[in-house]
Amino acid sequence: MKVPFAFPFPFSRKATFHFSLLRLSWVPPCPPFQLGFITGRARHCIEFHKLRGAMVSPPAFAAAVAVVAVLLCASAAANPAGGPHMADLSVLLPPRMTKPVEYRLIGGDGCFSWSWDHHDLISVKPEYNDSSRCSTSARLASIAPYSGRRETSVYATDIISGITIHCKVFVDKISRISIFHHAVKIDLDEIATLRIHAFDDEENVFSTLVGLQFLWHLTPRLVDNSSHHLIRIPLKETHLSDCGGFCGDMNIRFELEDKNLGSDFSVVKGIEIGQEVVKAQLFEPQFEHVIDTITLTVAESMSLEPSSPVLVTVGVLVKFKLKVFRQKVAQGFTKVVVEDTRVSGHEQVSSLHVVIPRTLFLYLVPIMDDSAHLHGITNIPSSKVWYVYPGRKYMVLAKAFAEGFDAREIYITEILQMSFDM
Repeated sequence: MKVPFAFPFPFSRKATFHFSLLRLSWVPPCPPFQLGFITGRARHCIEFHKLRGAMVSPPAFAAAVAVVAVLLCASAAANPAGGPHMADLSVLLPPRMTKPVEYRLIGGDGCFSWSWDHHDLISVKPEYNDSSRCSTSARLASIAPYSGRRETSVYATDIISGITIHCKVFVDKISRISIFHHAVKIDLDEIATLRIHAFDDEENVFSTLVGLQFLWHLTPRLVDNSSHHLIRIPLKETHLSDCGGFCGDMNIRFELEDKNLGSDFSVVKGIEIGQEVVKAQLFEPQFEHVIDTITLTVAESMSLEPSSPVLVTVGVLVKFKLKVFRQKVAQGFTKVVVEDTRVSGHEQVSSLHVVIPRTLFLYLVPIMDDSAHLHGITNIPSSKVWYVYPGRKYMVLAKAFAEGFDAREIYITEILQMSFDM
């Protein structure tokens, strides 16, 4: 960045110089009448009288400025990361709740010792690197009940350079919550992660809600429909548990779920087409009125082939195919309509579903003679012992069924190949 640099002592002309540097901070440890600054992790001091003497000698003054510039550039090259810094300039936490709400404050390019104002308001627990015993992060938690909006600061001092950086911490009550999802429609059999965000009276977003207790409710949107369109999936049974043993905040959410309580995360799955009302309530004393609801629509995942846009010439007939996806497997549905053009409104309609077979049953059917009809002959299922007799003919009948069609048999055509091993 460009930093204006002006010397406050007498000079025939006002001189302002610009240096390209990563950081410039003034420090008092230099001896009297010396100018001190830190770049990276190096401290530099320049005597004022040498600079003052340079005022009457422009070449000498230019040389002094060049020395400063060289020192700055050399230090910047040695520390290209920019020195100690903190990921957050400010943090907003709720007051003390049933379970402490913690936030992980992360620093970088340093090894820090931590301090803070108002020990009655927040607690700070440093986290250490196991290999170097160096702290680059700390866990913040509010420990005081709500008594109006309050403010404090957390300081991180790099033990190598002595540079201190700080983060503002605000503690305020939760005014409202909102359930966030990337869309209000999810596909059938799709899993969606819902997350709660909280706001104060000024619509500032709280930095974390980890540890807060929430109640989640699912209700069909239509009053006369008692069938749910969504179900909740335990967090441990979702991708959120795939954290390789380093789950961090997720462990706190797992613990709440083990106690039959909800957290700020909820995972739902679409199981039936329709609309479901999702309600979340902050389950904390004096905050039971903080509620939010959203309506999610569960619909089929469909696509058309050929895909849009389709370019055709005049007079061309295009046949479209509708694809429906269940569990990432393409399925299809269409209607066959036969209309008698001689009489208006006289038609026959048949629906055609392309499904995936789930179960297959075998039956033994005895044949009396070549001309005997199968009607009325008892089919012996494979669940019973089959007895066959020499000289008699039998037929093995296969029936396939799909899930979700009330045990309706799949129509097996002649081109469908099946193999049997005897």
